[in-house]
Amino acid sequence: MSASDQLRAAIEQRVTSLASSLPSDRTNAIVALVGAIDRLSPVDLAPGKVNPFTGVPTPSLGANRARQLVLDAPDRRCTNSPDLECWAESFLEQSCEVARAELVLAHVETGFMRLDVRPDGTVEARISQRHPPDRWRERADDAWWSAWLERNRPESGSSIHDRAHSLVSRLAHPYDLTPSVAIDGVRVGLALEVLAALMVMAERDGGPVYRRDELILHVARDLDAQSACVDAVLEILTLGQNNAAWHAAVPGIADPPIVRLSNGMVVLSRRGLTTDPFRFLTRELRRRAPEAYHAAAANREAPFRNDLYTIFGHRRFVTSPGRIELKGERGSNRTDIDAAIFDRKTGTLAIFELKTHEPFARSTAELLRTQANVRAAARQVAGALDWINRHEADEILNRIDRRTAKGYRVHKVQPFVLGRYLMDRSPLDRRAVWATWPQLLRVLGGSKIEDLGANPIMSLASRLQQDSPIVSPLDVVDTTTVSFGDVTLTVHARR
Repeated sequence: MSASDQLRAAIEQRVTSLASSLPSDRTNAIVALVGAIDRLSPVDLAPGKVNPFTGVPTPSLGANRARQLVLDAPDRRCTNSPDLECWAESFLEQSCEVARAELVLAHVETGFMRLDVRPDGTVEARISQRHPPDRWRERADDAWWSAWLERNRPESGSSIHDRAHSLVSRLAHPYDLTPSVAIDGVRVGLALEVLAALMVMAERDGGPVYRRDELILHVARDLDAQSACVDAVLEILTLGQNNAAWHAAVPGIADPPIVRLSNGMVVLSRRGLTTDPFRFLTRELRRRAPEAYHAAAANREAPFRNDLYTIFGHRRFVTSPGRIELKGERGSNRTDIDAAIFDRKTGTLAIFELKTHEPFARSTAELLRTQANVRAAARQVAGALDWINRHEADEILNRIDRRTAKGYRVHKVQPFVLGRYLMDRSPLDRRAVWATWPQLLRVLGGSKIEDLGANPIMSLASRLQQDSPIVSPLDVVDTTTVSFGDVTLTVHARR
């Protein structure tokens, strides 16, 4: 048996042990667990020593696994009746240890770590690569972007309704799904309204436990919406036995806004409602209706492009109204340019390949597919540059704006590959600048793009090329020990 198989078997044994020790009162156990998760402190993103599992602090690593174990258990699994508040905090910490071990296995699968088993049975994991993994960078970018959106959120007014709607708008921004989009019978705009109404209820009413049918009527009355439509949204926002395993696949991601109890009852989670409810909603829509979800996700490019153009809002810049298709010699589509920006003052043309893939892969296989999709941008960049060499860059400017093309010429072309969430650390075509959207926002540092220098586009390119992603360097990673059951797992930094 390999070291990975031994660790996997130990994790499964520990999960079985935790499941067998659950309180007999499952309903109140779930309520107590939701309360323990809601009391978790916010993360501190200050630089310093970090754990080797996620690269940035993640306060609820074991929450998804803990909820799954309790939801999967029957109502009377055993006869013990502990102090539920103390039990929930202890159970959550034990579930975190399991989640850390599962993350180590995921890092082993990608080659970031390697495992050894010592004669005494201790499992040792050691970082075996020189660069932090893409999973670390993804979490770091996501945490930074969330904090940036919070800092730049407009004033929302004093009422709890205003605050709730402002928060929902901020939380939904990274997902690029317009309110009019409907997936699996759920309209995104109504989902936003329902989330805001639930936030108001959680803040105003105090008690987190509701009868589900009464919750439906309450929200429908507040929104003047049809009960059936509200019912469909609430179902998407609810974690139950049927979908707990799906959401437990990625530790520390997307706490559910609602958790199903028995006898038609549900419990609202303040943490689930206020940290990232839209991520839970999108992941659940993807689980329920993958084809419809991915069809809707094809429309994400336009909001991403609009965000980009907002940065280049000065009148010196001219932007393409949409994607520019580039035909081959026989009339077929050779490639396309997702976004294009021309600077009248310098004659610099920026062309962008935008990547709006799904964040936080559920498995290593899915992560590898996402990375391959990002790397495919190299072919698109090469195709666009080859087309420009054949037809000249001024033809791109003509496609952007014919009036501008009559009075200006393109003197330089700078390609960019911009990922909404994830970017490969080893770009295949270095003629392009490869970066993530949070990274672009961070290097701007609050400055206006037109203030970066005489040639803002090239200054931005230079800053992005010289920038280091906000992930912790491997030499500051703590050596960490994880103990669960009879197994001790020690994770070492690379030396």
